[in-house]
Amino acid sequence: MKILIISDTHGRRSSIVKVAEKVGEVDMVIHLGDIAGDLDYVEEVFDCEIHMIAGNNDFMFSDLELRRTGTTYTADTLQILTREHPECEWYFILGADSFFQLEQW
Repeated sequence: MKILIISDTHGRRSSIVKVAEKVGEVDMVIHLGDIAGDLDYVEEVFDCEIHMIAGNNDFMFSDLELRRTGTTYTADTLQILTREHPECEWYFILGADSFFQLEQW
């Protein structure tokens, strides 16, 4: 089985094509992030099973907190985001330092 592992293509379709030409036919592609919206293109270029790991350029960002006034709470923000984007599955990522101080928030 021939597996191609690539990352950080950042929407540079010419780079994806160059890699495809160099490696030839593969059985699987694993893209390790920062595909920047070109997953459909990778699927066109490589006729095989494709796995994608999202990188920092593959996420949606919100300016919701910047638009809100007064004191804001994470629980309220998550409720608003859920209401605005019901198709999304939300994950709350919290650093260990904050986790141990959560009761003090």
